[in-house]
Amino acid sequence: MRADRPKGRCGKGAGHWPALCILLALMPAGAVAQTTERPFANVERTYGDVVAWDRKLIEQEAVPLDGAQPSGTLCLIAAVSLSRDAAREPPRRDRTRPLYAQFGGDWKPTPMAATGPRGKDILAICEAFLRADRFDQTLLNALETPGSFYLRDFTGSLLQVYAPDRRIAVSIRLAQRRAGQ
Repeated sequence: MRADRPKGRCGKGAGHWPALCILLALMPAGAVAQTTERPFANVERTYGDVVAWDRKLIEQEAVPLDGAQPSGTLCLIAAVSLSRDAAREPPRRDRTRPLYAQFGGDWKPTPMAATGPRGKDILAICEAFLRADRFDQTLLNALETPGSFYLRDFTGSLLQVYAPDRRIAVSIRLAQRRAGQ
């Protein structure tokens, strides 16, 4: 005689719970916090001890003026002036930081390749907030000439630049506003 298995909370689909527990145990501790934190532009949080910087240039969180962008889109811009003793090589990615405060990763040397993410031109979308003190020209020069480094994501929602010769570090992100922001 065979005993029937009791049906309760662990009845149907019970085989998925151990897999879920293993997945949660393997996730980095900051991963859950990264998904719940509100994205914002913050120089100290983005650059902190990752790069040697001496002056904040731009710390901007603004809705792009580009009418083609959804109204819930934000430009998050954090830019600093690198100190004279800043490293020549760009920083590696620090996975302990929240996703929106990451600076570093798979850097490529400039000039920036003409091919890239399709559908979004983050510089055009956020350009109104880069014009202070001709910063937009400094940034374009860093991207168009050798000696700097850049990275961007495959969606066109991130552009970061590390330019030791021009002494700037820039992070430009597109983020989505959540309700209540």
